[in-house]
Amino acid sequence: MQWRHSGRPGQRWPRGVSLGSTTVVSREALNEKVRNLNVLRRGNEEYIFPLSIPAPISSLFGWRMHPIHQSWRFHAGADLAAPIGTPVLATQAGRVAVSDFLGGYGLTVILRHGDGNRESRYAHLSQVAVQPGEWVEQGDVIGLVGSTGTSTGPHLHFEVRQLTNEGWVAMDPIEILEYGIANLVEVLDNPMLALGRAGETNPADAAKPGSSVDYPFRPAQPNAS
Repeated sequence: MQWRHSGRPGQRWPRGVSLGSTTVVSREALNEKVRNLNVLRRGNEEYIFPLSIPAPISSLFGWRMHPIHQSWRFHAGADLAAPIGTPVLATQAGRVAVSDFLGGYGLTVILRHGDGNRESRYAHLSQVAVQPGEWVEQGDVIGLVGSTGTSTGPHLHFEVRQLTNEGWVAMDPIEILEYGIANLVEVLDNPMLALGRAGETNPADAAKPGSSVDYPFRPAQPNAS
């Protein structure tokens, strides 16, 4: 299936629209909803966690018994269990190579990074928020968690691939995910890190009963709706 739309080049969608069997939502609207979480992220990290909330890894990279096909198959990424509708974020800045329905992957966004020799894949989405050729910044919302394609329930299938002489090779994303979740949790626990500050009170004020840090914004919570 090819990407189809009847709008003008570069047109922004004010609300969710259907393009054939592909649903597009406004990335601007979603970015506004998770702005606090983006503010909480320290900039210039090589990778950030691909979800707007902490989420457990439900299936690792490597050989596994496929839960649907019931045969041993290689799992080329890692799965993150999360509720349907959870915002999916670009782990790095890059250009959208694919935003479409890809068989067992379901609704999928593929981003190309750097010189185009690295890519990240985000699969089983319920909705996509970007179009092929579009440039996205690190932390931008590119879609929503879903369970499309060959899937047993809502989750994000996340892959990282490297272009080699043999073509695209899937890499184990576990270090990226572990680093990303640790950074996200750390910043959520101490939001002032996002501003390059430790978030500590003045020692004299800290001794006062009931003293607290006066944050310049309301810290986003992992379970915020």
